[in-house]
Amino acid sequence: MTDKIFQQKYCFELEKTFDDVIRRIANYIGDTSEQQEKYYLLMQAKKFFPGGRILANAHPNCKNSLFNCYCSDIGDTIWADAEPSIYKTILDHAITFKYGGGQGVNISALRPKGEKIEKTGGESCGAVGFIDLLSINTGTIASGKNRRGALMIIMKVNHPDIYEFISIKNESIFKTLKNLKKKYKEDEKITEAIEYFQKNRRAQYCNLSVFLSDEFMKAVINDEDFQLRWANDDNYLFQNKGKIFRTIKAKHLWNEIIKSSYEGGEPGILFEDTMRRTHNTEYYKPMIATNPCSEIFGSAHFACCLGSFNLKAYVQDSKFNYDEFRNDIKTVVEFMDSVLDAGQDRHPLKEQKEENRKLRKLGIGIMGFADVCVMLKIKYDCSKAIRLLQTILETLRDEAYKASIDLAKEKGSFEVYDWEGYSKSAFIKSLPKELKDQIKQYGIRNSTLLAIAPTGTLSILAECANGIEPFFSKGLVKRKTRRQQDVDFDEYIVMSKTLEELFSDKNFPDYVVDVNDIDSAFRIKMLSVAQNFIDSGISSTINLPEKYPITKIKELYILAWKLGLKGLTIFLKGSRLEILKEV
Repeated sequence: MTDKIFQQKYCFELEKTFDDVIRRIANYIGDTSEQQEKYYLLMQAKKFFPGGRILANAHPNCKNSLFNCYCSDIGDTIWADAEPSIYKTILDHAITFKYGGGQGVNISALRPKGEKIEKTGGESCGAVGFIDLLSINTGTIASGKNRRGALMIIMKVNHPDIYEFISIKNESIFKTLKNLKKKYKEDEKITEAIEYFQKNRRAQYCNLSVFLSDEFMKAVINDEDFQLRWANDDNYLFQNKGKIFRTIKAKHLWNEIIKSSYEGGEPGILFEDTMRRTHNTEYYKPMIATNPCSEIFGSAHFACCLGSFNLKAYVQDSKFNYDEFRNDIKTVVEFMDSVLDAGQDRHPLKEQKEENRKLRKLGIGIMGFADVCVMLKIKYDCSKAIRLLQTILETLRDEAYKASIDLAKEKGSFEVYDWEGYSKSAFIKSLPKELKDQIKQYGIRNSTLLAIAPTGTLSILAECANGIEPFFSKGLVKRKTRRQQDVDFDEYIVMSKTLEELFSDKNFPDYVVDVNDIDSAFRIKMLSVAQNFIDSGISSTINLPEKYPITKIKELYILAWKLGLKGLTIFLKGSRLEILKEV
């Protein structure tokens, strides 16, 4: 499975091996032979993996983007020559997908359904009316290497069209059909209905998330009224001010959001005000949206320059080698900052080139934490594991920021750096005094440095668990979607390489656990600890059994908000097409 996916996704022209690919990347990114060898050895040891677009596209004969994804804005007009506008955004997405990038967009700027259109005298179809255009555009444009475009569509919780937004995918119909299929297994008409629904359901080429404000969450907890508003200006988008369209009970909308998430895994939940408070460059331009997997957020046209440490490579003689980890963090920040320069002229859009020259955002993260726990004989769901994660991420944060400060001394800070504005970020305020003093004195090369991405394919190559997720199962089926054929899959039966090597007899000790063994509230508490050391976000999914009570799901989301998470996705087994299945 690893070899097939690697060759499909990342081998360029005559390349056949992992060594061919990493040598090509090191030579392309490194300016000197010393740098090239240093980067090559780091990747050869499988201690660090750059993001998928870097693996696939870091080659002088390739013109595709080196960045996994972007974020765009959208304006309340259809005119393609207006900036921003609906059709300009659709065109921008198509161009970005063509060159290998995903997109995130917040459609809250679009006027509500029924609102008057002054120039024509007609009425608007509403913000949700344009989702299918955005979705089909995503499903149509190929990004090469068996990769379809990726799209996240976001709406603010106080937009007047929010009820239509959260119900657009009609996953309750899909769930009903699947339940009927269980009861009437031989009924071909039900099978045909399921296949028809899968092929023709709305918004099937995008993910949906809702921006929840502190105001809304407090209204839910206190069972208060909540106002749906809209205005065609920045006061609405960034400060939640605007014309009142309707007053509702916050709990009613909350229940509908949770019901939709319960039945179909969407919408995902994003805590807007928490993101704004911790957005390092909110002073420059306000945060507008996230990338498709929600681990990076910011103003329009930012790029995701991603890469992840494979933590299991640092376990030596039953100990985590922090000295080696610290040394490698400095090398990785230098490498990733060089990726920004190597990819500067390969952003698909001129706006992306401009913004990323100004911001120099990085998203360095980790994977394989579950493997480390097992290798050190620590149970994932215990206080000792939390302390381990805290130490690892604190080391990553401090050393990454030190390395970026050192680069600023040599090459200068990111273009729009301003200490007075930068220091207002809640994340920057939380840094050790020594780091803050150094940033104030010398500046910093990168506006953000850290993010924990899903690392789906990268973790397969590294033979470790995704991100900071626990093992999905002690054995599983990995299903890989073929491009634009969402019903057909190649199936592989795989087992965690770490578990296979340590427990070939499958006789697992008590400290080996998977998602089925771990309390969901503990997962959220662990994520909250991790979030303290990550300046961007953490892409994580809480997997729950099929019969998990919906009342407890509400409690999990409220706990996530109270503990300062920036977002959360909850997935109930059987609620939609599953990529991972237990064996």
